[in-house]
Amino acid sequence: MLRPYGLVGIRGDTDFLLWQVARISTPLVELQTRFKPHRSGAYLSIPYSYLAMTRRTIYEFRLIRLTSSASSPASCGEYLFVSSVHQDSAWYALPKPERSG
Repeated sequence: MLRPYGLVGIRGDTDFLLWQVARISTPLVELQTRFKPHRSGAYLSIPYSYLAMTRRTIYEFRLIRLTSSASSPASCGEYLFVSSVHQDSAWYALPKPERSG
């Protein structure tokens, strides 16, 4: 899965983000190496490159289906939210007022 996100007006050092999801790292490396020799590759720079593992949140959320554009019918929304916050099980065992602090 590959999703583009525009960052113009959000970050001064980056115009767009390509977010790719794969079960192994090979497709991630292939995508980057295919950009370099391409004509537009000479105009692109990679200010950030992150590799991460994800898992579903423990919180329950209702699925809110936003209107999808014709170019990405599988999309549930326009925005990608990424959180690097990690709390261990001891944090979740605290009373809510303490967690909110």
